[in-house]
Amino acid sequence: MLCKTDDCAGCGIIMNNFDINKVGINRQNRSFQRLGQGLYFTPHSSKAHFYGRGGARASPVDPNRTCRIMFMTKVVLGNMWKPDEVAQNARGPPDDYDSTWGRVGHCPHGGAHLNYEEYAVYW
Repeated sequence: MLCKTDDCAGCGIIMNNFDINKVGINRQNRSFQRLGQGLYFTPHSSKAHFYGRGGARASPVDPNRTCRIMFMTKVVLGNMWKPDEVAQNARGPPDDYDSTWGRVGHCPHGGAHLNYEEYAVYW
């Protein structure tokens, strides 16, 4: 059941879809936005957990903790751009590409190795 409160990002996504204007507002660490201003997806729950922060509501299991919401999705990535350097200012991939792929072990110039793959889509 949805809580339907104005400050619940999860309910907002379920009811209104993803909003590109709200990308990154709940991210804990903005310095790791390696693929630019997009919607990030990963097949690894631990990576998704790292990028989010707890919400305003207390957990029903432990009132000293806040709730987190994680979506399991299927994402159509199309033709993926594989950048050779950090693309933090990207608003999308180059022409002829549909998404951006952050590859495991890849070390963009001036960046850290990625331990888990990530994908960014834009619109």
